[in-house]
Amino acid sequence: MSFSKNTSRYNFLLLLFSFFLFVETLYIYEINHKLVASYKVKKEITSILLLNKDISLMLGSSFEGADKKAFKVKLNKQKRMFSHIQNSKYFDQFAKQPQHISVLEKLKKKFESKDGLLESFAEDRLSYKELLTKIKSLGLEKPLKKFRKDYDVYFLKLIDKLYLNMVIFLVAILFLIIVVSKLLINMKEGSKNSFRFQQAIQNSDNTIVLTDKDHRIFYVNDTFEKITGYTKEEVLHQTPALLHSGLHGKEFYENLKRKISTGRGWSGEFASRRKDGKIIYEKASIYPIKENDKIQGYLAIKLDISKEKDYIREIEAKSMENLFRYQIDYETGFWSKNILDEELYKNTSGYVIYVKMDNFEDIRFFYGTSIVNEVFKQVSLRVKDFISIYKIQGQPFRVGVDDFCLWYKEKRPPLDTLKALHSHIASSPIKLDGAIYDIDLFVGVSEDKDLPGVNRLLQGLIAS
Repeated sequence: MSFSKNTSRYNFLLLLFSFFLFVETLYIYEINHKLVASYKVKKEITSILLLNKDISLMLGSSFEGADKKAFKVKLNKQKRMFSHIQNSKYFDQFAKQPQHISVLEKLKKKFESKDGLLESFAEDRLSYKELLTKIKSLGLEKPLKKFRKDYDVYFLKLIDKLYLNMVIFLVAILFLIIVVSKLLINMKEGSKNSFRFQQAIQNSDNTIVLTDKDHRIFYVNDTFEKITGYTKEEVLHQTPALLHSGLHGKEFYENLKRKISTGRGWSGEFASRRKDGKIIYEKASIYPIKENDKIQGYLAIKLDISKEKDYIREIEAKSMENLFRYQIDYETGFWSKNILDEELYKNTSGYVIYVKMDNFEDIRFFYGTSIVNEVFKQVSLRVKDFISIYKIQGQPFRVGVDDFCLWYKEKRPPLDTLKALHSHIASSPIKLDGAIYDIDLFVGVSEDKDLPGVNRLLQGLIAS
């Protein structure tokens, strides 16, 4: 943003100084042209004065043998020069000033008088002596000197004005050089920043997608190709709909497009489909690109979170498994001891029927843990069967390797129920793969309340 503002500022100054220098150049050219023309006028005024001096010298010399033709030439030359002065377009500006008008009129009349004298002299109506005497009496010398003096002041003012404008011109040139230098430095820095920015985008771990205002893709970075499997050439002029996974409804994309088209950004997650058909999950931020408050395109920055999603799903699955294991005994399907502890904590009354397998240690010793687990599974099936047949209002819990309990919330279970439980489980041996395993067990019942230092679970164990 700063680079753009600086560039705009320097471009404006460059335009301003360029226009100023153009105007100043025209003005200096005009002054210089005036000076050249004024110099010619000044030269002609000086020549007129020199001719007058020549005439004055002639007046003071002997008239005998004087060349009449020479006088004619000098007088005609004076007339011609004065005519040049009057017709000069730059002389007009000087002559139109009030202090010079009277002098110019006076000179004009005197030159007209001189013209008349010259004509009389040419027609021999005046003698040479009379002509010179009358020309001298016109008194051209003094007003011509005054006129030249004033014109010299005017000429010097033009020179001063030229010098001043040359200084202004040079200062403007200096400022222009500074502005151009700043602009070049700024552009060079901007070019460096642009290169760095381009490198950062190109090498980013994020997917970068740029589209025009019609959502047509005109740029993607290398990460896009790696993540989606599409090449740049394949997606140019396509819309991002190419990546739609089909897992989001039409309304989802319409809401997204509606939001960014109003000039607001959008952030969220969505599923995309790779070129090979594989679904990937991306966390994305999409922003409109504005110029003069008008949307010119859109920028999408996306991060592939597929691995994170898989990891989260794995954690959730493991969490559910751990929760299941926390609550349910995997081998028997009984509730775990953790849940029994919670039940005893929440319910201050109720009985624990504790069942302990007496000969499981012998079975484990002779046949191994796997046989013990299979035997216990068979025992658990007999327990569930007992609960179903006798309609026992109790829940089974596994509380040890070879122990389980029944949580009995009603009145104290009668002795017949306990005998029936013992008989249903241990009356017949368990047969596995042709082998026969006899079951010995003890059954105990707790009180309906915890005692100081002895809870109902421990009471049931002691009773068994």
